[in-house]
Amino acid sequence: MQFRLVFDGELRPRKVASLGDIHAIRMALHPQLKELWQHSPFQDVRSWKELPVAPGFVTTRTEVAGHTFIPAVSSRVFLYAELDILIMRQQYPGVLISEQGDIDNRVKTLFDALRLPSKGEITKLSEEDRATLAQDEEIYCLLEDDRLVTKVTVATDRRLGRPLRSTETLAVIQVQLKASKLTMDNISVVG
Repeated sequence: MQFRLVFDGELRPRKVASLGDIHAIRMALHPQLKELWQHSPFQDVRSWKELPVAPGFVTTRTEVAGHTFIPAVSSRVFLYAELDILIMRQQYPGVLISEQGDIDNRVKTLFDALRLPSKGEITKLSEEDRATLAQDEEIYCLLEDDRLVTKVTVATDRRLGRPLRSTETLAVIQVQLKASKLTMDNISVVG
């Protein structure tokens, strides 16, 4: 299965990005991932979102610091992802290192936003950021863990119409889901 996520906002390099910045990206992607679960093939595996009801019950649902997260890619369902990322920013194509930060540190920020947060990261969020977690019963994210990404390609291009030195970024993330082990539970998703 293949789909795209789009992020349009501040994408700071990991060296200067706060946990609040990462959380804001995660929450900006949440509605897109929530909608993904409304369509086939994720609609066919809605049970992955449920609490385990019996031994052997497969779920990606994860509780972290009292909050429920639903990752689309999880080792529990033997899925991993390959990502093809287009990052458009107010710089000339091919400029990998600049005053606004190098591209690999921006990708690190993006990866941190695509995965489940740790308990420590949630407790370090501001009260305002933690309040956004409480707005939804379930927070949808792409990855259980960023180790489930096995291939990444990154292309950059210039984003026109933005102020010079802006960290505003348009990131188009193409996701290709793969199975490390084909099972009856995941065959409809990668099939």
